[in-house]
Amino acid sequence: MKNICLFCKKSSKEFTSEEHIIPEGLGYRYVLKPGNVCDECNNAFSRLDQSLQQYHFVPFLKPYYSQKKRQYELGNMKIEKLPSGKVSMKCKECNISKEKDRIILFEYTIQRKQSNLQFVSRCLHKIALEAFCYYYGKKIALDKKFDMARKYVVWANEDEYRIFGQKNINMHNRDFDIKVGATTKGVYTQINIYDINFFVSINKILKCEELREKGYEIIGYDEFTENASKRKSKRLVEESISFHSGS
Repeated sequence: MKNICLFCKKSSKEFTSEEHIIPEGLGYRYVLKPGNVCDECNNAFSRLDQSLQQYHFVPFLKPYYSQKKRQYELGNMKIEKLPSGKVSMKCKECNISKEKDRIILFEYTIQRKQSNLQFVSRCLHKIALEAFCYYYGKKIALDKKFDMARKYVVWANEDEYRIFGQKNINMHNRDFDIKVGATTKGVYTQINIYDINFFVSINKILKCEELREKGYEIIGYDEFTENASKRKSKRLVEESISFHSGS
């Protein structure tokens, strides 16, 4: 099949780069070979990939699973994977709660840039469409029933948003897993990154009730009713993260 971009559907552009299905910065190895995603779209996805890498607990889990880099900085916190395999987190603002000389709770207050939720959502839909292409082939992935998802990934307006589901799981020391399921109700993709499970659909708008029934937290449903300029702010935000003794 001739070079046609999976996202913009154009064939008149350059196709010299391979496309990592899950961001390369997270350590994912599987790619779409050159000829599937044009260089222009590939380069434009870097800001979406970056938002996912900074989202939720992803940067905290990254040092534990990474095979390359052992030290990371997240805002005002330094995260390091020790030779023992444990992860060390150092932050100036740390409160330690004790009970009879026994530490029972660590609470860190960190500052980091807030992830753009729309970028995170678009990145997850990009991964889902690329995974479908990887497993079922580009000819099927170019079907018009997926045009709504591909347009969202590439050309979404600032107020456009597609919700996704999220829940914590135990990956049993596996770093990544992608499951694509096609049913009469739609094409669903489960994207497991470290110990976080994301749930998206590339050919329909997910319903809140549907996600709740599957045990997922609905991400972005309330947040995206806020003012767009507030959502896109790059200001530092403070987050308090607690760890119980033994966790």
